[in-house]
Amino acid sequence: MAIYIAWFIAFMLSRIEALMIERNITEYFTSDVVQSFKNNWEKYKTPLENAILRALKENYGYKSMNVYVRRMQDPYKLSKGYYHSDNQMQITLADLELDDLPYLWMPEVNFMLPSNVMQIGASLSKIIVRGNYVAFRNKSDIIYDVKDQNFYENSPFRFQQVENMGQLGIIIEGCIMTGMVMAILSGSSVDLGFNNFKLSKCQYTFEISTPGSGSPPVVAKYHPMGNGLTIENLLMRSLREELMPKLQATMFSFVNTSVLLGDALTTLQQKQQGLFFITYSYVNFVVRNLNRIAIEKNSGVVDIEDFHLYWNDTFEGKPVQSDISLTKMVLSGLETAYSANIGGPFKQDQLQLSEEIRFSTLRVRGAICYQSDRKYEYNFVAEMEDVAVEILFYVDKPESRKQLIKLKPKRNQQRFYVVGWR
Repeated sequence: MAIYIAWFIAFMLSRIEALMIERNITEYFTSDVVQSFKNNWEKYKTPLENAILRALKENYGYKSMNVYVRRMQDPYKLSKGYYHSDNQMQITLADLELDDLPYLWMPEVNFMLPSNVMQIGASLSKIIVRGNYVAFRNKSDIIYDVKDQNFYENSPFRFQQVENMGQLGIIIEGCIMTGMVMAILSGSSVDLGFNNFKLSKCQYTFEISTPGSGSPPVVAKYHPMGNGLTIENLLMRSLREELMPKLQATMFSFVNTSVLLGDALTTLQQKQQGLFFITYSYVNFVVRNLNRIAIEKNSGVVDIEDFHLYWNDTFEGKPVQSDISLTKMVLSGLETAYSANIGGPFKQDQLQLSEEIRFSTLRVRGAICYQSDRKYEYNFVAEMEDVAVEILFYVDKPESRKQLIKLKPKRNQQRFYVVGWR
């Protein structure tokens, strides 16, 4: 699913002419009022970073901060169903639930308010996820000899003592959470917007068991090879729901821009609001063109390649070949894009523009066929709402532009991720 959305956006953006917003962004960050704020910021930066660090250590993962959070879903429920291929086995995981939220170890904060950005990095404590699994495997895939059951080379789901169905405990250690969040002046404090937090360097241990089988659990290190949407993305949804409200509450508690900026606050806010109005208008222009081109090109519909699962098994002592096929699939709703307007321009190593484009409703229609000793065919429809896609542009310096050019995905569009859905 993610690859089709990413392909669609990359293809469409390559055809839409970029507006001349580089000059506005560059002029804002080089203006006297922003440069003055940047020079004065250094004396406030370290004390505020220390306050943010203390708040994160004391409140992330704990119910200690007086913050009301309206949750759209249970943060401990990660997924009802999840398909994964580790290049050796094809596995379906079901009812994945988080035992508890992890804590932050040694968090680091780089708060660059004049640049509209805050960078955060932290190690996470151990994470435990529980669920059920179904492994689709052939008899020839099973490893019987204990000497050959090397989890560095082979998937533990190939081990003979692992049943085709059972329960799964996933122990995740060593994760590092890094990313940035937009920091925007608002009243006498700071509003937080777009963020791109990600997990990396996670190490997995699987505890695989089947109640009633009479066999002890199989505990093995697991080295998954990603197949698009990884478990880290599912985890990050829950971690983000815990992080962002408490980080925003920290801004309201410790950051008083009236004190930081004094008489310059009104002028800077007006300049910032003017810049963000221009960038929001630009992104909205892009999105309107996305929708228009989607309708003109294919009415917002894209064909999806067929998907097949094959495996051999035995039933009542007889060999049985089974397969599941998803065919005749089409993805519709690509003309329902809209801008979340939570991003904007910021400066790190260079000027960048971030935003989150969402699709109001995406639907996948198709046919599913299961064939073993009998054949069953059904039609299906799957629907997702508010599918969020993160987009990041690098902004060229205005003097490097001599004429209106087209956005090129390999140059201007650095990356895009599916980061949320309902």
